[in-house]
Amino acid sequence: MRESARCPRSQGYDGGMPRAVLVLVLLAGVLGGVWLLAGGGPEAPEVAPVALTPDRVPVAQGPGLLEPEAELEAPRAAQDSTADAGGLALPHPLEVELTLLAPAGLEVPADWPAPGSGANARFSGVISGPDAQGIQARLEFEHGTNAPRVIETDSAGRFGANDLWPGVAVVRIETSTGLVARREVLLRSLAEARLGLSFAAPAVILGRVEDLFGKPIASAEVEIDGNRAFSDVDGNFSIRKVAPGLRIVGTARAKGYAAQRELLSLERGSVVEEGRLTFRLPVGTTLDVVVPRAVGAREPVQVLVFAASGPSVAAAGQSRFPWEWLSPLAVPPGGRLHLEDLPPETITLVPFHSGAVAIPSQQNCKLDEGRDNLATIQLEPGAVVRGRLLFEGAPVGGARVRLEAPDRSNATTRALGRRPMFHQEAIFPHVHAARQEVVTPSSGKFVLSAYPQAGDRWYLEAESADGRLVARTRVEAGAAGVDLGELELQPRGPSEANGVLRLDLAPRLWAVDLDVRVQGAPRDRARLRPGATHDIEGLTPGLWRVDARYRDQRLASGKQATVEELDLGSEPADTLVLPVPPEATVAPTPEQLGLGRTGPPPLEGSR
Repeated sequence: MRESARCPRSQGYDGGMPRAVLVLVLLAGVLGGVWLLAGGGPEAPEVAPVALTPDRVPVAQGPGLLEPEAELEAPRAAQDSTADAGGLALPHPLEVELTLLAPAGLEVPADWPAPGSGANARFSGVISGPDAQGIQARLEFEHGTNAPRVIETDSAGRFGANDLWPGVAVVRIETSTGLVARREVLLRSLAEARLGLSFAAPAVILGRVEDLFGKPIASAEVEIDGNRAFSDVDGNFSIRKVAPGLRIVGTARAKGYAAQRELLSLERGSVVEEGRLTFRLPVGTTLDVVVPRAVGAREPVQVLVFAASGPSVAAAGQSRFPWEWLSPLAVPPGGRLHLEDLPPETITLVPFHSGAVAIPSQQNCKLDEGRDNLATIQLEPGAVVRGRLLFEGAPVGGARVRLEAPDRSNATTRALGRRPMFHQEAIFPHVHAARQEVVTPSSGKFVLSAYPQAGDRWYLEAESADGRLVARTRVEAGAAGVDLGELELQPRGPSEANGVLRLDLAPRLWAVDLDVRVQGAPRDRARLRPGATHDIEGLTPGLWRVDARYRDQRLASGKQATVEELDLGSEPADTLVLPVPPEATVAPTPEQLGLGRTGPPPLEGSR
């Protein structure tokens, strides 16, 4: 530990110097300080730019954690739940977490997994602007198992979700002022990934795009962290104002070449000089995917595609083709799909289609440079889940029918014939076998596939084109499939998220600040003075789990509450009462009430 020198304390004027001389000395010191502040004196040496590695920007090794945790907290001011909610508040907030256990309107037997039971990865953090203060932003999952989900931050730039599917994801961040970033995040089951992103000390990148023989490629499109540039005639490009951090997504592509993708790591305020980052693009090749026979549903055949050589997530110092841009392919039954600018490598194609199975279930295809590559997918009738939608006895056309496995991630890896951890090694969506959707014709009939290799229990939901009618049921389908017969649609309630949970706290003498998270997403802080209640709105009706803690004290664990649909203007029928920490029941001292010394410190960030 580096020791710091202590400055001797001033002893004051002891009468040894005439007072007039002392005044002149002090005046000279003040004038000298003003001269230094105005820019006088010797110039400070310029700080040299920081380049990250000898030959290229390194690939980040720490998945999920994109900034030091010290930057993951943003100050927030409490909002009173009542118009005059004054009162002395406890120095720390009461943290309340709400998790949906089961939505209303769907009975889940004890031996059935609940819908979305595998969506248990957590993601949280804070986004800061150029002034290092929290800023509102929008986080969109562009690729991976959670696409196209969107997470919004609160007013202080904080965000969170605890119901995400595990897997590698590409997330695009855009602030309310138009600043952008694009990061790769690894979400693990029952674990939390943290992202602290700050635009306060951006980095600068000077790079180059060339072919495999070192020849520059002009007019190549380069994107780093969501910021776009084009290479000049010498293949050079520059991108400025890149937010620092880990697992920054960088890509380069040009007509006639196969695109390349890299993960970058940038320090705060660093400069990546010319020669340190080079995208080398191979000459691209073509592929025609043909489905000669139309079998099953009218929707396109979904074809998942990825590199056959192994995981498609780049390791340290490696580049790869971004197959997530294309996968899954959508090939019309009885037609073909033409693809260009693909890398010359061997790929794996896994087709899925409602009402049919592919023979074989997957195939490898070697893409050779300079030739017309062809992949043919043969479909045969397979086990199906069929039925017919009615409303008041009449068939319903144009309705969307979805069949979903309880755990989509598990169903996906089983359908692919891969080990359970494969979703942490490649960027791909949930496959058709985990979640499929068709649209009914005027007859109201639908046909979906039963995938025995992916599972035998499913949840089916049907929704009319205008969203006003809905039907839900459980489906058990084995290798022979199942006929559900006629399903009657019912009017949907006014909203899927119109439930309200009213919270009260045990009798207390102090006001309490509430930090509420719903499915991991933070709500704005609210202050409850003694005797006040707080309504948590916009909840999905159903059974919820409620957990509460104050600092290191767990006040409620696994408490359950039923949230019901509310009509406009109606009040919640029940109130959930949570305990308070012992400090809240102790009467404030005169000093804490302002009659003496100052009481408990104010909340960090409160105004």
